[in-house]
Amino acid sequence: MRATKILMMVGLVLSAFVIAVQAQQPQPIKVLIIDETQTLLESLQVNVLVKFARQLPTLSVDARFIEVESSFDNPLAKTNLQLKKYDLIVIIPLELNSLNSIWLVSRHPSTWSAQMSLAVTQLRFLIDQIFAQTGQKTIDVTQDWMPAFLAGIFQQSGWL
Repeated sequence: MRATKILMMVGLVLSAFVIAVQAQQPQPIKVLIIDETQTLLESLQVNVLVKFARQLPTLSVDARFIEVESSFDNPLAKTNLQLKKYDLIVIIPLELNSLNSIWLVSRHPSTWSAQMSLAVTQLRFLIDQIFAQTGQKTIDVTQDWMPAFLAGIFQQSGWL
């Protein structure tokens, strides 16, 4: 009986310790990478981006290939994507070569945590390295109307 009580107390202490340690570790930033591209080179670049982003412990990355008729379509409008909330949605647009930009869609940067700022910095670096030869640059909600417009739609829909 006494041994059982001691084991229960040790179990409670260990459980409390595990919960405390987990509470100190921030949750990874949830990222969705949307690939609208249709060329082999662009798709390979997106695959490299996804592979390297998934290796970063600060990120939890999902990726989807989504067919759209125009880069200005809502890429999530016709998907049966389960309602999952993301911190950041990266869109590699269909007209990548003519737009010369990759969109970082999120809430306004003034609301970001330090961890979110770090995640965006890491993703910008990866994108710049992977897409540098094709002249693409990352554009966020403060730099262009399209990421800001999509951020509003995604927030209303519960994806952001």
